[in-house]
Amino acid sequence: MKTQHVYIIGSVSVIILIIVTVGFGLSRYIILLNGINKQLNDENRVTVLSTINMFRMGIKAIILPFIVLMLMWDISIAFIILGSMILLFTFKSKVKKEFL
Repeated sequence: MKTQHVYIIGSVSVIILIIVTVGFGLSRYIILLNGINKQLNDENRVTVLSTINMFRMGIKAIILPFIVLMLMWDISIAFIILGSMILLFTFKSKVKKEFL
């Protein structure tokens, strides 16, 4: 009975963390797109957004195999490294008020 209770609390905690993480990530991307849309004229907007998306996918294609190798090596250390990198990039990146 006690282990079932622990699994339920753990599952709910993981779901809440996923929702919060996705929410913050999507809001940053939306702020970035709004800032880009405000600064570009109509003729270049599609090209710039497409180029940004292409670079995002290229970076993912390069980085994700290394993340998989880290996870196969040691999952605890991989989560520590990835979490530290996420926190570093979060605090280092700034959003200008004109983008909001």
